[in-house]
Amino acid sequence: MNKKKFYGTLLLGIALTGVVWRMAWGESAGSELTFPREMLVLSAAVGTNSVDWQGLVDGIGREEVFYTCQACHSLMLVKQQRLSRGRWQEVLAWMVKEKGMVEPSPEIMERLLDYLSTHFGPPSGRPTGLGSMPPPLMGMRPL
Repeated sequence: MNKKKFYGTLLLGIALTGVVWRMAWGESAGSELTFPREMLVLSAAVGTNSVDWQGLVDGIGREEVFYTCQACHSLMLVKQQRLSRGRWQEVLAWMVKEKGMVEPSPEIMERLLDYLSTHFGPPSGRPTGLGSMPPPLMGMRPL
């Protein structure tokens, strides 16, 4: 890893720690927390090449998905899902209600849903209620 990438990653880690701290304990009661501006400024300062997007393809909403989702869990968990837009919306609402995720502003929520349903939606021709379950193999009975 070269020095620029190392320091860029280090700065992103420090900024993310501050954002997670702010998300967990809040700035003040009732204050609305939206997508962290610190991350946008920091990624612009160190250059987007220093960010390892962990397999997220370029597109509107990638940064929001990257920083929002990995604040609590691995992006592998996101990438293995194949959910419809409606199911993604239900999952995000569940995370806000049950897991303490900070509720994104309506604008950020739209970007999250657009990106997730576009890049991690169900494959064509498959029912959306099965998530990422593969079809049964030829000759095998479903459980």
